[in-house]
Amino acid sequence: MFLGTLKRFDHERGFGFIVPDQGQDLPAQISRDVFCHAAAVERAGCGPLEPGDRLEFDVRMHRGRPEACSIRLLDDAAVSDTAPVRYGAA
Repeated sequence: MFLGTLKRFDHERGFGFIVPDQGQDLPAQISRDVFCHAAAVERAGCGPLEPGDRLEFDVRMHRGRPEACSIRLLDDAAVSDTAPVRYGAA
């Protein structure tokens, strides 16, 4: 799982982008912001996301690009420097 901050989310178009936190062991495929589709947010039951929301997420490759999956909305207390970091294919 990775940690990041929602950069923007277009509710009308149904997608947004997450900025992964620095210092994580990110795979080479993640060289910039991670695409986040509304369907992944709905599956997670997070409700509407807003820019600045802190998220925990996994990444899968979809159509040749990294896409967030298994998204979880975090509160400030849930963010930990000791959170395990892994790359999963969902």
